[in-house]
Amino acid sequence: MSKKSKKKIIFIMPPKNWFYGIDHANSNRIIRYFQENKIFDVYKFNDIDIFLKNRLGFKDLLKIIYFYFFFKIQKQKYVFALNSSYILYCNLVFKKRVVNFFSQILNIKCILRWDHLNEQIPNIVESILKKSQFHQVVDYKKFFLEKIDNINFNHYTWQKNEYFCEKNFLENKLELKNLKLRRLDFFFTNERIYNNTLLNKKNDLKKVGLVGIINQPYEQTKEIKNLAILIHDKKKFFEKKYFRNLINYSHYKYSKKKNELMNIENIQFYGLDLSKNKEKILDADNFFSEVSKFFIIINPSNPISLTITPKFYQIFLYGGFCINELPSETPPKLKKLKEYIFYENLNDLKKKIEFFKNNLSVYYSIKQEIYEISKNLKKDTHRIFFDEFIK
Repeated sequence: MSKKSKKKIIFIMPPKNWFYGIDHANSNRIIRYFQENKIFDVYKFNDIDIFLKNRLGFKDLLKIIYFYFFFKIQKQKYVFALNSSYILYCNLVFKKRVVNFFSQILNIKCILRWDHLNEQIPNIVESILKKSQFHQVVDYKKFFLEKIDNINFNHYTWQKNEYFCEKNFLENKLELKNLKLRRLDFFFTNERIYNNTLLNKKNDLKKVGLVGIINQPYEQTKEIKNLAILIHDKKKFFEKKYFRNLINYSHYKYSKKKNELMNIENIQFYGLDLSKNKEKILDADNFFSEVSKFFIIINPSNPISLTITPKFYQIFLYGGFCINELPSETPPKLKKLKEYIFYENLNDLKKKIEFFKNNLSVYYSIKQEIYEISKNLKKDTHRIFFDEFIK
């Protein structure tokens, strides 16, 4: 693609301290991919903080006016972000009207990539409610569709294919038939040669890693104690009366599970232990290549989640082996391997770890098979992305 034909885009950067800096590091990785492969002419927007304020000062207004004229002259084609929230936080509220700076004021197409809609939509609505007193909001989803969504918002998710779930799973599970979701993921990784001899059989069979961040368990309050049944209905997250308690319950349960996993004999944690690393974030590419040297990586499911996440495939793509907590929705692509790569409880997990230690031929066979599936996912992701934005 020649330099003249490159489309100009804006990429919204999250604040560096959000989500322990992980999203900021991943955003830089995606931008680097766009630039190195000469896909887009990227403008990094580092001023999302302006739109996070409940009240704008005079200097803030001047800055917004400056950006308005700057972007009008530049004529950007799209606005991207690692996930939809970072674009949707860029709103101005005038009395009872919510106006998005990029989609409505600048009239640019915004590429909204959704992760966990049941959590994200309420958070976006709550950020707007802090800026202006609307009438009492009961249903976050209804408020989003009526007050926030607009014609320049293009909705996408990675949860739209058999690698993650059955067809129309999200629309049916969350009753999102009025929100047209298309498939898109930023599955852009560094190229590497897979080599299943990376594993040192003698030393690495005892090394079992745990994905993600370790926090101390949240306190189980009276409000969240009886939510175990309710959380299975993910639509409840859209209801104001349940949302905050369901989020607290999810954090409590997720942290509790991780701490329980840490106590399994012979587990060696590799990832983000905030007490040891002092919130140091590893580059996403280096993280997956390093963690994949472990014998097995365990990935517990967050109660917020609807399906497995892309990091499951990333681990295999880098030559690793991941055992994921059994999700509510088994991906069609993985159903024949279900009994090997998903665990139901701690006892089941320990049995699977011992099984693979004693059956390395099965271990390598499954590792290779899901590596090939992950490679195909990466190819599909790239093809869909280029068909959507480059052709």
